[in-house]
Amino acid sequence: RRGHTLMKRTPGFAAKRSATCGSLLLFACAIGTTAKAATELEFQLTDGHGPRSLHVIVSKGDLRLQSSAQPGFELHFSAPTQMAYVINHPRRQYAHLDPTQLEKSGVAVSGLVGALQNQLSGLDDSRRNRVNDFLKGLGLGKLDTPTKNAEPLRLMMTTKRRRVAGIPCHEGEVLAGNERQSLLCLEEPGALGLPNSDRQTLVALIHFLMTLTESASSLMTALGITLPRIVLGKDSTLPIALTDSQQHLQLTLTRVSISQQIVKVPLPNGYRAVPLPLIAH
Repeated sequence: RRGHTLMKRTPGFAAKRSATCGSLLLFACAIGTTAKAATELEFQLTDGHGPRSLHVIVSKGDLRLQSSAQPGFELHFSAPTQMAYVINHPRRQYAHLDPTQLEKSGVAVSGLVGALQNQLSGLDDSRRNRVNDFLKGLGLGKLDTPTKNAEPLRLMMTTKRRRVAGIPCHEGEVLAGNERQSLLCLEEPGALGLPNSDRQTLVALIHFLMTLTESASSLMTALGITLPRIVLGKDSTLPIALTDSQQHLQLTLTRVSISQQIVKVPLPNGYRAVPLPLIAH
C-alpha cells in the first residue's frame, strides 16, 4: 500500500516541480529581458545632403549610432571609458575618435589650412574648386571655409515651449558672444522617461562631442565633418530638437522606445585601424 501511495503522489509532485521550474524559468527570462533592455531613439536630420534618419541605441553605458545615409557605418561610444570609434563595415576598417590626439593633429592641420588658404585666396573660382576637390579626395574638406566664432558658449532660455514627438520641451539659444550659434529645444525635466544610466550615457556623449568640437575644430572643419555647437541644459536636460542656421543643420527627435537589441559589440575580427581622414574613403 505504501508503494501504491507513492506511485499516486509522484505524478502530482512531478507536476508541481515542473510548474515550479517553469515559473523559475519564466522569472529568469524576465530578468534576462530586463537586463538587455535598451533605449532606442530615432532622429530626423536635415543638412546640405538632404534629410535622413539617425538611429541611436543606448544601454548600460554603451551607445551605437547609425545613419540611413551610410548604412555600412556605425559610431560606437563607451561612457565609462570615454572611447569612441567609427566603423566602416564594407571596408572592414575602424577609426578611433580621441579628442586629445585629434587636438594635436588639429594644431598641425591648422598650420596647413592657414598656408593653403593663403594660396587658395590667389586663385580664381575654377582653380580653387579643382584644388578643393583634390584635397577632399585626400580626406581634407574645403579649406577656404571661414572659421566659426570661437568664443565660449552660453545658453539663454527663451519663454517659448513646444512639443517634439509628443514630448514637452523648452527652447533656448546657444550664444557665442552676442552671436547665435544654434536654437535648442530641451526636454522638460524627466519628460523623456529614460533610465538614469541611459540618460547619463547620452549626457556623456554630448560632453564628448562638445570636447571634440572645441578641441579639434580646425581638424573637424578640414575633414568636412559637421558638428553643431551645443550646450546642455540645467540638470543635464537633453536637447530633443536642434537648428543650426550657420551650418544649415536641423535635428529633430521622432521616436523613443524600448529595444531588446544588443548595444555593446566588440570590434569584429579582421578589421583594420585607419586614420580618421581615411575611414570614409
